[in-house]
Amino acid sequence: MFRYGTVTAVSQILIFGGLFVFVEFLGISPSLSYFIILTINYVGVYIAYTKFVFDVEFSGERMKRFVVLLGIIWVLNNSFFNLLLKVFEVQYLIAALLNIIILGLVRFFLQKTFVFNDESDVKNKIALTFDLEIWHESEWIQKNLDDLNPRDYLEESVEPILRLLKDKGGKATFFVTNQVLEKYPDLIKQISSLGHEIGSHCFEHRRLEKIVPKEFEEKMRQQVDLLEKITGKKPRGFRAPHFSLDDKNKWALPILAELGFKYDSSIFPVKTREYGVAKAPLAPYKISSGLWEIPPAVYRFGPVKIPVAGGIYFRIMPLWFFKKILNLVSLERNPVLYFHPYELYSRTPQIKKGPFLKRKLKYFGIKNSFEKLEKLLDSFQFDTMENILKL
Repeated sequence: MFRYGTVTAVSQILIFGGLFVFVEFLGISPSLSYFIILTINYVGVYIAYTKFVFDVEFSGERMKRFVVLLGIIWVLNNSFFNLLLKVFEVQYLIAALLNIIILGLVRFFLQKTFVFNDESDVKNKIALTFDLEIWHESEWIQKNLDDLNPRDYLEESVEPILRLLKDKGGKATFFVTNQVLEKYPDLIKQISSLGHEIGSHCFEHRRLEKIVPKEFEEKMRQQVDLLEKITGKKPRGFRAPHFSLDDKNKWALPILAELGFKYDSSIFPVKTREYGVAKAPLAPYKISSGLWEIPPAVYRFGPVKIPVAGGIYFRIMPLWFFKKILNLVSLERNPVLYFHPYELYSRTPQIKKGPFLKRKLKYFGIKNSFEKLEKLLDSFQFDTMENILKL
């Protein structure tokens, strides 16, 4: 890091000094001066210091990625500089400084991620999880259904996943609700018999803040008994619907521990409008006596957190980008991914009423999501939460 800082500082001084000389002494316009100085810097000094800092040889695929990235950042640098200069009328040296700070961080992240990362490093296994619920169990969908008794497509959406996991040699954890347990006990028994883990997705798909502790304890105890009856073993893991476990309802944790649960995977370590705890750790941690918290996968780059947990994040991101970020997380710890079978099944019904953004996010990318998952399983090793945690 010292070498990177030193050489980067020298290169930026050359940009500032060259820009000042070109503008003040040679009378060349700031835009053209920046264009010339930046090009010289990228072709000469930039290549020299990246070789020195990362101590790698440029060849083959790495060289191609480097050249493409170099071109992208070069365009962004010139565009951003001219935007500040001509649209916002920022003084040219200040515009150069802002450009260096903002795009310098972007450049460092991109080159570290897509050019100089060593994908041959040993990656940790990924905990693959599925929230096994009926596609219309969520309260906001229930309120906007046209058909009061819609087909659930549960078996149709789960069977391709089971075949895929068998073909790829992967194992997964399935968190289930009571509606699924009661309607499809044979399917749950089949999933368990194939070596997959069965966990709890609460007794019904309702946010924890809408459940009182007494009801939670009574109905969770009933669900644990039902799960043990169907699978022959007590569940080890719990995930709250909508990742709704947060600082306001941590009363659920000692109840889960008392019922024999060993881990929870409900606290999303990024704050969103729907869920999340902003300051929650990204790595697994002991959250209560006898209970571990295993958060969904999030990558931290400085102050920026990038969710790579699956679900909508998987469907929105290009696969190559998702795999790159997931690879970075897997070098540090065992990432946890989550999916819903209905978001991997193209025939899932689409509601036409309800909040516009929620509807778009729920169905975005479903058409190609199963194919993306298939390709993802070719790149990483997947296992159950209990196997990874060695419970």
